[in-house]
Amino acid sequence: MTDFRKVLRYSAYAVEILFAFVLQTTPYFLPSMFGEKAVLLVGLAISMAVFEDDIPAIIFGALCGIFADFSYSGTIGFFSIFLVIIAYITSRLMTDYIKRNIISVMAVGAVGVILVLSAHFLFYCVFAGYSAVWTIFLKHYLIRILYTFAFIPLFYLLNKKISLKSQRRRL
Repeated sequence: MTDFRKVLRYSAYAVEILFAFVLQTTPYFLPSMFGEKAVLLVGLAISMAVFEDDIPAIIFGALCGIFADFSYSGTIGFFSIFLVIIAYITSRLMTDYIKRNIISVMAVGAVGVILVLSAHFLFYCVFAGYSAVWTIFLKHYLIRILYTFAFIPLFYLLNKKISLKSQRRRL
């Protein structure tokens, strides 16, 4: 029975990833904040990793990363690599060291979003040799970080509900 519940939970996660991908790539569906859109799949990968062990967290982090690469950066690999690392670290922290609650998830999510999008800025703006990189960071990346971070509580509550439903036992 627990394998069936895992399959249902993982199927729900897959539907979440597809739904977030569609929301993220559909023009004018989500409002933009100062011309920038949220990278929903980053927050989703972090919130899924909160409730999963290492291997499922890595797999769903990789899936979110692949879809984020398709929709956001255009090159395959950047988000995939970083979300696998962030998902693994988040999973280990939440299973071994930190209690799962909204405050800890928000803190871990903030660090994860900042790391991933700052690394994107570093690789695609600073190392690419753009001039006025701090203006780019303040006008574009900082807004993306804040907007992406705003979705973490929603994803956390949704994945908490999915996780709790899949762990309930029938009496």
